[in-house]
Amino acid sequence: MFAQIQACPANINFAQNSLTHWFAYTGNNKAGNGPTAIMQTYDSSTLAPNGTIGAKTIYEYNLNPVVPGIQVITAKGTDLYGGFPTIPTINGYQYNYAILLGSTSVTHSSSSGTQGGYIRGISYKINVPLSPTTQPYTMTYAYAMVLENGTHDSYQQPKFSATLTTNDSVIACASPSYFLPTFNDVAPGQIGATLDTATA
Repeated sequence: MFAQIQACPANINFAQNSLTHWFAYTGNNKAGNGPTAIMQTYDSSTLAPNGTIGAKTIYEYNLNPVVPGIQVITAKGTDLYGGFPTIPTINGYQYNYAILLGSTSVTHSSSSGTQGGYIRGISYKINVPLSPTTQPYTMTYAYAMVLENGTHDSYQQPKFSATLTTNDSVIACASPSYFLPTFNDVAPGQIGATLDTATA
């Protein structure tokens, strides 16, 4: 993975209208979540289509017909399901670019169809420059999400996470993770679980 060392990393905000310098992956969690679900990686130092340099769209893993799973958004609009702006203004700052992870594509468990859900992710490695404690290095990121209730038990629900790591640990207070919790009231792999709306 290509590591940025300048104070303001190149294309950290997708201003190049691409995924350049971002690492990306797609996959399928039929065999479970975690590293084994990652089926395809896109290196941050390789040209598209095998890498992210110049890439604006990466498609869902092994889905036919092809559907975008990761894409750079440059036109303002409203999210179809969440009703929020796709390119937001937050605390008076107008963003100009955004990234969309996910799609409306789903898979169904059947003997002839693809099983499991689609996964996708991006990451960016930054070598934080040294600075005095009186002037700390700061970064701000904004995100919004729409998670569909698949009525599965909690551990099988769609999940969003952002993880900030150092060389030896995860910075927990800057690493949110969300999913739709249920009462886990169905058999494993079955649908019909009741959403725990109070916790959600």
